[in-house]
Amino acid sequence: MAHIRFKDADAVAAEVPIAQAHSLLSSLNISLWANSFIALTTAVILWLNKPAHDVLYWLSAIVALDTVRVFLARGLRRTDLACTNGRLTLRILTAAAFASACLWAVTPILEPVRESYAAQAYMIFIIAGICASSVIQSRRIRPSRLPLAPRT
Repeated sequence: MAHIRFKDADAVAAEVPIAQAHSLLSSLNISLWANSFIALTTAVILWLNKPAHDVLYWLSAIVALDTVRVFLARGLRRTDLACTNGRLTLRILTAAAFASACLWAVTPILEPVRESYAAQAYMIFIIAGICASSVIQSRRIRPSRLPLAPRT
């Protein structure tokens, strides 16, 4: 009978964050583009409801943060930080996701949303959809779920 060798528990524990970081980085770009697209369509609908400059500022902040996150992910891939330090990579990506969640949490105080029940209902629908897709996107990565809390 062949002897089966199992890896040391510490070695397996060290490999888990690396695999999680690779999994998250592999699908991050499409999520960021989708986030920007949803923000753009949301801003257009809010602007058509009632033109307000705070909608443009919010949209600019979302697009700027998503751009930073795209370049951050590219840098993490190029430096192979995910291979050497998966936990640090997950912390960086979690902090960036938290920043995005905070920007989405600002939407209820935008002028068109405050002044229209229809816009409020629309934003509830959009934020619920974003939360659901974010949970699905990060279902295998436990630390990424925490930043979704401010959105709810």
